[in-house]
This record gives sequence, C-alpha cells and structure tokens, in this order.
Amino acid sequence: VHGTPKKRASQLATAYRLAGEQPVYLIINYDLLRHLTEHQLSALCAWTAGGAVIFDESHYLKNRQSARSKLAVQVSKEAKHVICCTGTPIRNLVDDLFQQVELIHPGTWTSYWDFARRYLVMRDITIGQRKVNKIVGSKNVDELNAVVNTVQIARKKDDVLDLEPKTYTKPILELEGNMLAIYKAMADFARIEISKISDADQTSVF
Repeated sequence: VHGTPKKRASQLATAYRLAGEQPVYLIINYDLLRHLTEHQLSALCAWTAGGAVIFDESHYLKNRQSARSKLAVQVSKEAKHVICCTGTPIRNLVDDLFQQVELIHPGTWTSYWDFARRYLVMRDITIGQRKVNKIVGSKNVDELNAVVNTVQIARKKDDVLDLEPKTYTKPILELEGNMLAIYKAMADFARIEISKISDADQTSVF
C-alpha cells in the first residue's frame, strides 16, 4: 500500500474485494498507518481480525507511547496470529522488550509498571524543577529471559542464512551543479586560510 491517498484507497478496496476469492497480503509501512483515514483504519482492523499480522523490524515499535506503536496495537488487537520479526530486539535497555512482547501476547504483565517494577532499575533525577524516573539498568534478567523465551524463537544468523562474504566497493562520485560550486568555494576559502597560516609562520621571529 503506497502512493497518493487516492491510490491507497483504491489498493485497499481492491484487496478487501479479492480477499473473499483468494489469499491477500497487505504490506504497509508503519508510518503510513498514521495517514489512513479513520474509516480506512477501521476497515483494516476489521480485515485483520481472525487473520495474521506480521511486524517486520519490530524494534521500531519499542516505544509504547509512540503513534506507530499504538496503531500497531489497534491493527493487531483482534488478529488470531501476531508475529514480530527483528534482528535487534533490544537496542538500549530491556525496556525495549515490553511493547514487542505485549504485541505478541497481550497481558503478559498486568501493566507497564508491573514490568518496570520487576525488571527495570529506576532512579529519580531532577530536570529543571521537576523530578522524573529514569531507567538506569535492569534486574531479574534470568526471569525476564524465561518469560520472553515462551514467545520467542531465536536463531543465529549463521544457522539460518547462507550469505556470501561481504563485498566492499569504493565508487567514484563526481559533484555537479550547486554542490560542485559550493565545494569549489569551500576549497578556495581553505586555500586562502592555509596560505595565511603559512605566511604567518614564515614571518615569525624565533
């Protein structure tokens, strides 16, 4: 699903019409969900009900308060199957896991604060005139791993991919137009500055 609003509307309508006749798969960018109309989003949620939703690069949904995460929850709420795929489930702290696990198995914890109390080390810090809780570490990691392993299938890259060795290339790029003019101006300025430094060194008295 992509393109102009009119094109997206046509693509969605066609998908729903064909769904009764053949398997249909919709691929939608996370941020594009925000641009669906209320009617389109409602129809999409109804269409995914009882079906399957796959969130690729699911670490983009780690922030439970972001618009994309809230929409992901909405779209997958009535789905029969939810799969999250990612090569980097945790980028910073175990806090990144909460939303992803909740997408797969809602109600794993009674609330975010239940999760935080169990697994996050929090510290009060002062920002301006107010105090806020800041995540500074994790705890009970073995227990958390045990919970996550009930909904996770992890594989090492070497076990599932037969990749060719990395290939490094050094393409030669030529500037043109405005970029070339800017580069030349910067190069001329640098030559003048270097010349000034050189002249100053030659006239120094030791």
